[in-house]
Amino acid sequence: MSHSSLSCLQCSTRSKAPPTTEGDAMNADENTVCELFAAIDAGRIETATGLLTQDVHFRFGNAEPTIGRDAFAANAAAMGGVLASISHEMLAVWTTSEPDAAVVCEMAVTYSRHDGSQLKLPCANVFRLRSGLIADYRIYMDINPVFAAAATEPE
Repeated sequence: MSHSSLSCLQCSTRSKAPPTTEGDAMNADENTVCELFAAIDAGRIETATGLLTQDVHFRFGNAEPTIGRDAFAANAAAMGGVLASISHEMLAVWTTSEPDAAVVCEMAVTYSRHDGSQLKLPCANVFRLRSGLIADYRIYMDINPVFAAAATEPE
């Protein structure tokens, strides 16, 4: 994958029409990814799972991959037990061309804990879509600081 074959777009999940560089409009796959983050950030997991294929492959870091919408929803529910909220700040979006089209996102993700503390971490995600739905969702980040903060908090 060469950098010259990528188009870089700026995206913010806080608006309906994310701003882009060089006036480029977002393509349908990029819009689907932004809709997914908006749904996750708003806690609308049912909406988020509706943007996934029935057999979506989901992998967070080096965890075992899961398959299916129900498994994705279970992961989201588990995170909801640990976190009060999550917010994705989209820094850039690249879409590769064929033969293996993918949407790649660079982000800063803010995790808000139930005690009110927050932690912002860098993240990169790779998505592959099929028929307008996300079929493969991979998160590349170190989430350990979120859990380390919980382990070191005074009682």
